[in-house]
Amino acid sequence: MESRVLSFRDVVQAFGLMLFLFSGGSVFFGVSTGHCERIQERLAALQESSAEMHTQISLLRKQLSSARRKLSGLLSQKNRLLKQEQVLQEQLASVELHLDEIESDIDTLEILATSYQERKLRRLQVLDEFELSDELARAVGRSAEEIDYDDFFLLASRMQQEENELVVRSRDSLRNLKNAQNAEMRLFKRQKSLHQDIQREQLALAEVLRKKQRQEQELREKERELRQKAIGLQAELLRVESVLASLSSDRSDRSRDSTPASEEDSLAARAVKLRPQFRAESLAAPVVGTMAQLFRRSRPGDPYRNGILFQVEEDQQEKGVTAIADGVVTFRGRLPFFGESLIVEHGPDEFSLYGHVLHQTAALSQQIRRGEKIAELESDGRLYLELRKRGKSIDPEPLFQEKRGRG
Repeated sequence: MESRVLSFRDVVQAFGLMLFLFSGGSVFFGVSTGHCERIQERLAALQESSAEMHTQISLLRKQLSSARRKLSGLLSQKNRLLKQEQVLQEQLASVELHLDEIESDIDTLEILATSYQERKLRRLQVLDEFELSDELARAVGRSAEEIDYDDFFLLASRMQQEENELVVRSRDSLRNLKNAQNAEMRLFKRQKSLHQDIQREQLALAEVLRKKQRQEQELREKERELRQKAIGLQAELLRVESVLASLSSDRSDRSRDSTPASEEDSLAARAVKLRPQFRAESLAAPVVGTMAQLFRRSRPGDPYRNGILFQVEEDQQEKGVTAIADGVVTFRGRLPFFGESLIVEHGPDEFSLYGHVLHQTAALSQQIRRGEKIAELESDGRLYLELRKRGKSIDPEPLFQEKRGRG
């Protein structure tokens, strides 16, 4: 960034002249050579402040880069926790499925228990019938050898065997159920504890992310403020350099000029004769075209923010650029962002800037009249117009007498 700023400073001394004139052109005619030392001191202080400001911006950018890396790591950690939580949710779903299977086994066990009770009751009924048959046989005087007990014994034996099988199956099922239930409970507790840990970690991580995001936002705001201050310092630096250059040129001119009145005196005399002209509906539109960008309607930092950007159709471009009011040409040449440009003084502390023009027909120090053609348009048909009054940019649109500049 520093190399870009230094290169910008070296290239745009003419831009410093524009800034100086727009801050109040009357100062240009009243500065004496005795102020050079104070101006040079101010220049050195500005250079030191500018260097310190760029150092702070560089440090802030490093801090911002570090904060972004940490934020990226936290986001990766958050994604990892989300994946772990997803796995845990799948495992918990599996545990719930196993619990459903255990409930099904419990239902089966209950059915077996019911069947066991039914068979036990049936066996008891068979025994009762056997005892009753035995009593009846004895009552009629039949001997034990005459009574056929084989069916009773066979039925009782079979029922006893079935009961034993049911008991064994019930015990096995119960043991399996207890083992499965214990295993699932251990797994459930472990997964629940892990899930709680992940939730706590997510809450802590979310708080850290909020802090980091606030820190990053604060760093960006601070960097933006420092950049704005650096731009202001650079503008003042260019203005002071232009003053020094003009004073140096003034001393050279005075040493070569033996006449009591210099060119500055004549310019000052002409400037005194000018009257304020920036009034409502008093200016002529400089071109026949549309207002592609209005005053202060773009983002901060846009070089066209402090004026109006016109767009002229091809069939109207031959009419060129005309003066918005009477005045004196105080600058013609290239400016950063605006290319070939003209600056016209219209009254005390009243200036207009015409940017993106070609073949300026008005000469430096020439007096021009309202509506007089002063330049041609570039091939793209754009014209930038900026008005300055008492060192501040103003909206040109309310000052136009004819609204032919509006699309």
